[in-house]
Amino acid sequence: MAIITTNTKDCTIGFMEAEEVVPITTSTVFEVENVEQAVRTLSARGVTFTGEIQTIPDFVKLAAFKDPDGHCFELAQTLVAS
Repeated sequence: MAIITTNTKDCTIGFMEAEEVVPITTSTVFEVENVEQAVRTLSARGVTFTGEIQTIPDFVKLAAFKDPDGHCFELAQTLVAS
């Protein structure tokens, strides 16, 4: 995992090595304070998530979803102080 800090306040870019090459493995990630609450709120508004919340212990919680055009997005909750 590599994280690049940009010169834009609170904007970072993260890269992670994939275990296998699969089409459309990139996504836009939105940082949230509480991923469970964000999932509940968006689900109530009709967003369908593509699986359960994934947790990487002591690092991040992730929830993935797609827009109506099939673009991938994720919500991320950081579990460690930056």
